[in-house]
Amino acid sequence: NQQIVVDATKIDVTLVGPRVVAEGNVKSELKPASKATKPGETANDIKMPTMLKDDQPVHVVAKALDFDGATSKGTYTGAARLFQGDTTIKGDTLTIDNKAGNLAATGNVVSVTVLNSTDKDKKTDRARSTASSKDFAYDDATRRLTYTGDAHMNGPDGDMIASRILLFLKPSGDELDRAEAYENLRL
Repeated sequence: NQQIVVDATKIDVTLVGPRVVAEGNVKSELKPASKATKPGETANDIKMPTMLKDDQPVHVVAKALDFDGATSKGTYTGAARLFQGDTTIKGDTLTIDNKAGNLAATGNVVSVTVLNSTDKDKKTDRARSTASSKDFAYDDATRRLTYTGDAHMNGPDGDMIASRILLFLKPSGDELDRAEAYENLRL
C-alpha cells in the first residue's frame, strides 16, 4: 500500500487497519511520505525518524513482522536489521513508529550512523560512528538517541563506554549537537 511493501514466506493480512503479520524471511520497504498527485489518489502520512532521510525508503529484514496500519507501528523480531543509505540498526527486536517518528531496538543492538560534522574552521565532513548496547531508543521529538546497557560508541572523536550514552542531534537530524554518557564511563 502507500505505507509499506512486505515480502515473506507467510503473510496474514487483516484489511481493517490494515494489520499485517508476516513470518519467514521478512523483507519490507517503508515508503517515504507522499502527496496525492492524481485525482482519486490518497497521500500517506508517514513520519520517518528525523535521523533518517524522509525522501528515501527504509528497508527492514527480520524473521517476523507485526505491522498495525491504524497506529503505523511495526515490530520486527528475529535478527531485525534496518538500513537506509549509510545508516544501519540491528537488534533482536526493532520497533518503528511512523506516527511519532520514533525508533527502538532491543537485544544485541548495533548501529552504524554517518552524520555531518563541522570542524572549528566551519568545514563540513561526514563522520561514521558505530555504537552497540543492550537497548536503543530514538525519540524524534527531542532528536535523542539513547543507548543503554553496556553502551559502547566508537567514532572519529574516540572510543566511549558507559552504562548509558545519549546523542542529541541538531534539528536537521543529520548532525550531532552533543553527546552525554553516564555511569561507569571510560574514554
